[in-house]
Amino acid sequence: MSTRQPPGPATAVGGDGVTFARAGEAGPAPASRHLTPWRPVFFGAVVLAILAGTGWALLGSSLLVVRHVAVTGNRLVTAAQVRQEAGIKPGTPLATVNGGAVAARVERLAPVLSAAVSRSWPDGIVITAMVLRQLPAEVRTRLRWVSAASASAVTLHLAGRVTVLWGGLGRAAQKSAELTLLLRTHARYYDISDPGTAVTQG
Repeated sequence: MSTRQPPGPATAVGGDGVTFARAGEAGPAPASRHLTPWRPVFFGAVVLAILAGTGWALLGSSLLVVRHVAVTGNRLVTAAQVRQEAGIKPGTPLATVNGGAVAARVERLAPVLSAAVSRSWPDGIVITAMVLRQLPAEVRTRLRWVSAASASAVTLHLAGRVTVLWGGLGRAAQKSAELTLLLRTHARYYDISDPGTAVTQG
């Protein structure tokens, strides 16, 4: 005759001799899950591939290269003269164009007071030239530099941290006349991009 062992504290024996876990008692702990070691390597490879692809698109591919150089504001010089002085070779990766260096070369042209260079993705460069005759004498003496987010968003930076949003290069005579009057208010910001509705602040 076989001797039946008494059940342990975490088990019970049914009438048919089947041992089962008591209610409320924890069974054996499941095997701990381990992160697969290849996942960090995989995600790292994906990030590197994205960075490499971005770098190739900006610097190595023929998709984002200079094909067009637009010139605006060149009333006293020709567009050909500006392009020649700018020295931007077709096929140059757009991301590598040094706008400051290009502007400095264009400013060597005698009639050009200041120049601004902006990228026009995916394949263009815009050179905006500000010539002497477009600005009032008071502005020319106070001008420090010119910036342009685009050909229609030229901004003049004057001495004393005064900013003038000139806008596009059209209606230069009207803008000059209005700016001459507005400067008497000694504001810090002038928006004359639309001469009919000029705005001052500060």
